[in-house]
Amino acid sequence: RKLGIIRNSIPRIIRNKFFRVRGKPLYTFFPVALCVSNNEKLKKIEFQAPKVLTHEYLLQQASSVAVNAATQLLTQTVVAILDTAEDYKLALLDLISLLRESKEVFGENRIQEDLSDLIIATRAKTDDFKNQLIQLETLLNYVEKVVVSTAETSFLSGAEFVSTSLSERLYSAKIQVDEVMRNIKVLETEFLSLQKEVIIETTECDKNSF
Repeated sequence: RKLGIIRNSIPRIIRNKFFRVRGKPLYTFFPVALCVSNNEKLKKIEFQAPKVLTHEYLLQQASSVAVNAATQLLTQTVVAILDTAEDYKLALLDLISLLRESKEVFGENRIQEDLSDLIIATRAKTDDFKNQLIQLETLLNYVEKVVVSTAETSFLSGAEFVSTSLSERLYSAKIQVDEVMRNIKVLETEFLSLQKEVIIETTECDKNSF
């Protein structure tokens, strides 16, 4: 009885076109998703008219895709540089600390030997981070060329807004990287100066021992 009530409440056109209620309820199938009331109107899928899809419009859309890809490449490169620079800075600080400690224990052979092993291991780690940072800096130079080229192409294609946004992101990224690299240079200068002092003192100590 309930099935009959439901069947009678469904519009006749939909009932006859999409399904038929049979005598066995177990085999009855109701595509509820297709059932609409008489007051509802089917919404038509609206497509853009062909006249809207002009060459200028399509070029601007393609330029936006290119800008998004260039932005992602720039972001990932800058993040990699900042992370590697932080690791390199920490390794340099460890190395500077070990060199200062080495200066304080001149003449104590056992302690100096232990410190020498630590200095060698830390120096190897520091050199590894430095090489990675150099490679990433080289990559950033090529990424910058890609970004500049993409921004210029987008501007010529009529996508001025995304072109300007990409140029601003490149400018901000370069400022951020330059600041980090300046701090790295300060630490490197401090390390080289301290290393020179340790070498001179070690040489004098060796001369006095003979």
